[in-house]
Amino acid sequence: MKARDAIGALDKVSRSSVDALDRWIKDVHLINNDEARRRIDTAKNALTSALDDLKSIIQEQAEKDALAVVATYSDPILAKLEPLLQGRIGEPFSSDELLSTVDEAQHRASSKIPPGYEDYESKPPDQAAGDYILWKQVLREASHRQCDVLLVTADVKEDWWVPSDEKVPARPRNELVAELRKEASGALLMLTPSQLLAKADEVFGLKVDKQSVSELERTEQSRPKSAAGAPLIQIFVTRLTEAHATARAAINHVEVENGARSKIYGSVISGAARTELCQEVMNRGGATVQAGRLQYPVLGGQLIVPVRYSKKGSSVSVEEMRERVHSTGKLGDHLHRLSLSEKIFTIDSNQEESVSEAASILLVPYISDPDEGVCLVAMGEARTSVDGVFEWEVEGLWSRQS
Repeated sequence: MKARDAIGALDKVSRSSVDALDRWIKDVHLINNDEARRRIDTAKNALTSALDDLKSIIQEQAEKDALAVVATYSDPILAKLEPLLQGRIGEPFSSDELLSTVDEAQHRASSKIPPGYEDYESKPPDQAAGDYILWKQVLREASHRQCDVLLVTADVKEDWWVPSDEKVPARPRNELVAELRKEASGALLMLTPSQLLAKADEVFGLKVDKQSVSELERTEQSRPKSAAGAPLIQIFVTRLTEAHATARAAINHVEVENGARSKIYGSVISGAARTELCQEVMNRGGATVQAGRLQYPVLGGQLIVPVRYSKKGSSVSVEEMRERVHSTGKLGDHLHRLSLSEKIFTIDSNQEESVSEAASILLVPYISDPDEGVCLVAMGEARTSVDGVFEWEVEGLWSRQS
């Protein structure tokens, strides 16, 4: 899959490069200039040859990495897992138990009782209840065994964890610790997958590839999570509010017509938003990168891209935001170019992160108005598939109405 994605991306680069050159020749009226066309054709052939060589390298590596047998029933990994898991997987809830648990999850979420209440900000109730269903099953099994529990999860949101500070590492929410002690008279311990692997050599005498641990850590860090005691979405809101104040000051200090007022506000807040977020991530040990004339922040392996929409009408729902993002065709093209254009970035050498680690783009669309300020902020990972389809799903949401 990774090979197909990489080859598809190279094909797209080839097509877009050829199209750009053809448009340029036409736009600057060199279409009848034989010398210019000869030089361009020579360079295009060299580019095509280089890309073909790269695709061959990728394809050869993919063939080396492929399993000899890929049928599910004979998968060597599943063959090892099956006897280990036999008799060690609990029974599912009955239909009535499941419905009751989903209702309990929604009731708890309305009172901010962990775990899983943050998922209700961006998911329908039947999906958002997943964390609590897992927790309820953990409680049931622990109660049956009357034992301690080690829960391994890559979910690093604050509805599971108390964030770390300078003196104390991250730990399970106190409510969860107390609930397990009440139900099972046991202690609750929690690790992320990378922490579990890091402990495996020490506890079990297993040799674990350090690169595997590093890759897991990067994956965990790239997930939307809380930082310095505040959810990431709230940090975005604070910084975008500062950007709004800067834009308001700009239009208050100049005399402009009503039509120009909104344009000036939009231009200023867009630049101020990038500046504010760059400052935020630098304070947290992240990096800033330059793409053309624009500067973007990189944090936790993600390139953060804020995008402003003006306020139209009274509705500022997540559905409206998703519709606006997906209806902006140029936005998808822009994000795709960013994701493929590491070589155009100038990296701040004082920062530890590099843009090569920015495996994904965290899109932060927001709605703001010169008079009403920031009305809605959302965030979620943005992707453009090999065939150029733009995909974005909300993972965090703040609304002034809520």
